Amino acid sequence: GHTIGFIGTEEDISHIRASENMAKTSEERFLQLASNIPEVYWVIQLLPEEKILYVSPAFETIWNISRDDLYLDPRIWMRSIHPEDMDNVINAFRDFIAQKSDYKVQYRIVHPNGSIVWISDWRQLIFDDQGLAYRAVGVARDITREKAVDQAKSEFVSLASHQLKTPIGALNWNAEMLLDGDYGPLQEKQKEVIQEMYATNQRMKDLVNGLLNISRIDMGNFVIDPHPVDVVAICSDVLQELHSRILKKGHTVTTHYAEHLPPFSADPNLLRIVFQNLISNAIKYTPNQGSLAVIIEIRAGEFVISVSNNGEPIPIDDQPRLFEKLFRASNAQKQDPDGNGLGLYLVKAIAEHGGGRVWFESAPGRDTVFSIAFPVSGMKSKVGTKFIT
Repeated sequence: GHTIGFIGTEEDISHIRASENMAKTSEERFLQLASNIPEVYWVIQLLPEEKILYVSPAFETIWNISRDDLYLDPRIWMRSIHPEDMDNVINAFRDFIAQKSDYKVQYRIVHPNGSIVWISDWRQLIFDDQGLAYRAVGVARDITREKAVDQAKSEFVSLASHQLKTPIGALNWNAEMLLDGDYGPLQEKQKEVIQEMYATNQRMKDLVNGLLNISRIDMGNFVIDPHPVDVVAICSDVLQELHSRILKKGHTVTTHYAEHLPPFSADPNLLRIVFQNLISNAIKYTPNQGSLAVIIEIRAGEFVISVSNNGEPIPIDDQPRLFEKLFRASNAQKQDPDGNGLGLYLVKAIAEHGGGRVWFESAPGRDTVFSIAFPVSGMKSKVGTKFIT
């Protein structure tokens, strides 16, 4: 039991100390940088429990909440979210955690004094060796000023669209009268030119109506008036309206409606717009003799509408921007040069404002499928002054 000697090892750990010093310096530089940038930087632990690991000082300026309180309660930032935007944020975060979509969302927060701040919030998952998402990082910034500029632009577009509707309507009316022979018979060449003028004017009318609808969405003053509707009946009406286009291209259309669908509470006008855009797009971008399918079902507590087609897949590089205003995929521009890129933006806005979500799947060798889903309880109602047409 007496100590008679000792043995040991010595090791050069200079490289370890150097690495530690570099890491410490890098962290200090990051913290210094984050402290002087107006954006909010998040580092969030997801496993084994949700926990805020770091948030930059700008959080206190934008949210008007102490970071200490956030570290104690990682959900406290959500208490400031405007009630009308809460479901949208929750759905986006749910899909983000389930790895169904990226988390990129805009919402309003309300300060205790009643002032409104618009937030653009983006986050990305970090995975471990087993493929589990254990952490999320992201950035949030104040876009209130940008929203004010967008509001002014939307108001201008709305005013301009209203002013354009009258002359466009007059041109349509006069062209129809000429084609009907109200001013006497036309020569074949004259009739051909007027028909082309009429078709061009119709495209202008569609564009103006689209811009008017988008301005109402961007200004947030459109109405959602849900009540029990027959979704299958609305879908059938739209298919009948588009029957001549389907027949002209020789498409095969199949429908799959789940049996015993419960009554669904929705704004029938908005639901019709959804069907019109999704089905007309499927017709437009499917080659002659192609096939389309419309599916209505209840899935995982949601009322889901899907429209598929076997046309050319959407290019990978274009997919992240497909629901943006005025954006059109590169192959879509070639297939239909006269499109305006407003339809899918409109569908996405209806989904989000109505408490639902929209997504698509497109890959080589597979059908392209667009889906929109709402809770089985139905669309959310929304008070407004304008109707989308």
